[in-house]
Parts: sequence; structure tokens; C-alpha cells
Amino acid sequence: MTTLADAKTKEVDTGIREALEAALARGALPGEREGFDEAALTAAALFVGRTANGRLAGQPAIAIETLGEGANGRFMRIALINDDMPFLVDSIANALAASDITIHRLLHPVLSITRDGDGALAAILDDDAPGARRESMIYIEADRADAKARRALEKALAETLADVRAAVTDWAPMQAAMQADADAVPDEEGAACCAGSSRAISP
Repeated sequence: MTTLADAKTKEVDTGIREALEAALARGALPGEREGFDEAALTAAALFVGRTANGRLAGQPAIAIETLGEGANGRFMRIALINDDMPFLVDSIANALAASDITIHRLLHPVLSITRDGDGALAAILDDDAPGARRESMIYIEADRADAKARRALEKALAETLADVRAAVTDWAPMQAAMQADADAVPDEEGAACCAGSSRAISP
């Protein structure tokens, strides 16, 4: 059986790498394409692919690597693979800002995928493929941090993703409870107020 450590070092299939390259390229805005030539795009796709191979079901996969000189000096790259859900990009950007780390490139393809029996990434499918899992694959290039700061950042990112997952999981029960409270209010104005609050905080 393939272990998680083995999966992280598993060679990324050529078809998967090419699909990741295309997805990352599509997501790059004009300002984010600076210094993102074919070689950099391939390296990014391989980094994301290796990180995706090391993801356990129901848990995020996070990888941080330091690199040499980039368009903005010495930098590091971060890959975060997670089930697709709301609030991911803003929450992750806030976590980096709280660590005083400037983001220079952030790409966020959401892809339909399949995984093999060991959990490694097996294929990237068409977006409308029936029954496919949708996974968020976030690639970031940011100012370089030292080893201690990187460890703290990885912990903060894991906690952030756990908070997002908990919020999304609790969302439907919370809506149902709010609706039940609204239905129990005899005053039409009070019920309308509760319903309005529900709409105001919908994702």
C-alpha cells in the first residue's frame, strides 16, 4: 500500500501535469504572468501535483517550499489542496497577511478529479464530469520567510482551513435553526427580521 510519504514523492503523471499547467495558466491575471514562463508554469504544476498526491480524504494538503530569486526577489511557494468550499481564498489571504507575508501570485483552479485506491491523484476530468470530486488547488508565491516562520505559517494555514470547513459544515444546520426560530416568532416584523438576517450572512 502506498504511504502518504510515498504519495508526496510520486511522479506526477504527464496528463495531470499538463492539465494543471493549463488550469494555472487560465487563472493567471495579466499582472500575475510576469516571470511565469513555461518553465515556471511546469514547476508550479509539478509542485501542486505532488502536494495533491499527498492529500488524505477529508483533510487539506499543505506544502511550502523556499526558492531562489523571483520577479520580486527571494520567495517561497505554497500549495494548498482542499475540498472545494466557500471562503477559502479570502481566509488564506488573511492568514498570510496576519503573518506579515506579501503575496505576489495567487492562482486558484477548482478542478474535477478522481483519486486511486491509495488516495493519489489519478486524473483531472472535464468540469461537467458526472460524479467527480471538486477540489480546490491554490498556488501562491509570496515573500520568503525563515524556517520558524514557515512552520508557524503552515500551522496557521491548517487551522484556517479547519475553521473554514467547520463553518461550511455548520452552515446548513445554522440556517435551519434560524428558520425555525423565525417561524416561531408570531410577530410578522420579527420573522421578517430573522429571515433578513439569514439572507444577509449567506455565503
